[in-house]
Amino acid sequence: GLLCLSCAFAVGNTIKLMVFTQRDVIELMHLVGATGGFIRLTFLVEGALLGCFGGLLAGIVLFLGFEWWKFFLGELAPMSTIYLGLSLIGVGSILGLLGSWTSICRVMNLAAWR
Repeated sequence: GLLCLSCAFAVGNTIKLMVFTQRDVIELMHLVGATGGFIRLTFLVEGALLGCFGGLLAGIVLFLGFEWWKFFLGELAPMSTIYLGLSLIGVGSILGLLGSWTSICRVMNLAAWR
């Protein structure tokens, strides 16, 4: 649970920094007619992708570590690491989406972009 909270917190802070660094781009998007929902959607997709890549990296490390231990200990566990790796990618995407959602709601409500 603590790792899930830290993942959502890290993605949320990353998205918050991205919003603050891209203020000019957001302002330009508003000038050409982009709605607030469209601007939020771009950051939500970015947060989900960050979480997906984090889950993918965790799945790769898990698979390599499992194969390394299996080399020394023989048959280690009945569960396949592929299912666990895919679930890590899914959970990472969901946590990235939730982290970016909370960050976007806080930052966009503070700003004048609605």
